[in-house]
Amino acid sequence: MIPKETIQQIIDSASIEEVIGEFVALKKSGSNFKGLSPFTDEKTPSFFVSPSKQIFKCFSTGKGGNVVSFLMEHEKWTYPEALKWLAGKYNILIEEKEQSPEQIQARSERESIAALNRFAADYFEDCLHQTEEGKNIGLSYFYEREFTDATIKEFNLGYNPEKDGITQEALKNQFNQKYLLAAGLSKEGRSGLYDFLRGRVIFPIHNLSGQVLGFGARTLKADKKIPKYLNSPENELYNKSKVLYGLYQAKNTITKEDNCFLVEGYTDVISLHQAGIKNVVASSGTSLTKDQVKLIRRYTKNVTILFDGDSAGIKASFRGIDLFLQEDLAVKACLFPDGEDPDSFAKKHAREEVLDFIQDNAKDFVSFKASILTEGQELNDPIKKVAVLREMAETISQISDPLARNVYGKNCAGLLDIDEAVLLKEVNKYLRGKARENLKQGFDSDQIEGEITARIAGTEIPTEKQNLKKGLSADIQEREILRLLLQYGDKQFLYREKDGAGEIIEAEVGVRDFILETLDADEITFQSEKHQKLLAFIRENENFSEAIKWVEDSEITSLYADIITPAYELSPNWEKKHFIFTNKEEANLNLAITKTLYTYQLLRVEMEIRDIQEALKTTRSEDEMMELLRNQKEYDRAKSQLSARLSRVIIR
Repeated sequence: MIPKETIQQIIDSASIEEVIGEFVALKKSGSNFKGLSPFTDEKTPSFFVSPSKQIFKCFSTGKGGNVVSFLMEHEKWTYPEALKWLAGKYNILIEEKEQSPEQIQARSERESIAALNRFAADYFEDCLHQTEEGKNIGLSYFYEREFTDATIKEFNLGYNPEKDGITQEALKNQFNQKYLLAAGLSKEGRSGLYDFLRGRVIFPIHNLSGQVLGFGARTLKADKKIPKYLNSPENELYNKSKVLYGLYQAKNTITKEDNCFLVEGYTDVISLHQAGIKNVVASSGTSLTKDQVKLIRRYTKNVTILFDGDSAGIKASFRGIDLFLQEDLAVKACLFPDGEDPDSFAKKHAREEVLDFIQDNAKDFVSFKASILTEGQELNDPIKKVAVLREMAETISQISDPLARNVYGKNCAGLLDIDEAVLLKEVNKYLRGKARENLKQGFDSDQIEGEITARIAGTEIPTEKQNLKKGLSADIQEREILRLLLQYGDKQFLYREKDGAGEIIEAEVGVRDFILETLDADEITFQSEKHQKLLAFIRENENFSEAIKWVEDSEITSLYADIITPAYELSPNWEKKHFIFTNKEEANLNLAITKTLYTYQLLRVEMEIRDIQEALKTTRSEDEMMELLRNQKEYDRAKSQLSARLSRVIIR
């Protein structure tokens, strides 16, 4: 259990834009920051962070909240896990009572694997530096690769001994063998558990927050029967298709340089990083996936793939290029000289020489792919030429921007000596095929063709939903009342209204007190449970803008962020530039508050009248009918009074 005063210290120390900036590339936008949503697939930024309010809001998904709820949502952590990560980031000591072995075993699988991985990473590092075997074998290998002590430490490199390694050490420290197996640190044999990664140098794999998710392990033996690399299996914590090796160390530089280098292996990443080229990642021993591409896109739209000079898998990697194009990234490819890879090349050349080589040899994806596909082939052979053209057309069809498609199509046609119109016709054929597959059921043939034509042209057809106008609802009015409370709750306003005789009533009142007392007077409970929950929170916390930082309930923090964050922010230069001056709501709170409250009350009365009218249609008892009619009369009177009050609201 984390003490309350420690939680307060953590929350007070955490800067939301700094924390979220660890996971999302943020750019200044007025008084806020914005970036691509980390929760969904989007190409236009709709994710906002407000430093003044210490909240985030994602307009694509509706998610929002404070710094802790972001970590819980993004990293799938529990409340205590998020607090512990923040405490580590801001060097805050958390003193918790020691857990018993029973409590350790009772932890969730995800939390247990995370704790075990942390323990294992520390153990592997200690073995590398403090045991004779580790120093003689593991550390010697890293030194042979010309890795410095600083680099070894930065990437948390380690070594697992040949015997009596992580399995025995973890069991001694009360870790359950169930999680040793799930994490892939141990295997079960005839004589019990044994180390899966024994006798290997260790490359920990981190997520964006620096948490160890799993391990890559390389054998140093020459035995070809032994796999050169072993990797942690997927489990509750580790999904290799959603992780990029080195991104934790590279993300800030990728944002700064606005470019990401993609390589094949762990040592490629480490050597380039050590050479001063830090915006580099690898796909963690798997074929590139769409989720990994999306990870890169959070930080940049520019990618350069670096291929080994003797790589046999270049053609197989073409799928990765297509994935980048599908996500609207600008992708280039660079082929190193024969016998060289990024690791070896970086060791032989200075940083500027490596960058100059990439600059001089990187080609756009069309030129690169066309050169690889046509290498050593006679394009006078019609069959081979058609095969190449079709593959290039399919790749170009991955580009969503019609203008870019046409430009690349023109370049490709020139490279392959074919009529541009013929190639673009083939591209459109692929586009139509994909569009048909993606369209939902229920369209007739004309609608399908119209939709496909629009997509190819890069336009959108308005849907019926987009054309519907939103009507008045209790939900909308309740949100508006909550917004006024949250935005102006600590302010005073001059309440002004005409009474029945036309006399003006004036009083200086507090926004929070006026709204809550008005709701209490009519014994109003919000219809929406989540709105009522937030209203209760506001009642209980007079300084709710500070209290919201503490809230563990994600429904409250998300709704708070949703209501308090505007979808659009007016440019500070708008009034000066266009000589158009916006109506300042705060200058006339009397109108905003009284009109909102009376409109909501009137709506609730009308809803009660509708319910009575529906009940009258089915009522058979005369007594019940008379009671309903009496109630309707009261509500009709209330409706007249509220309508009259609305007409008497004073604007100034």
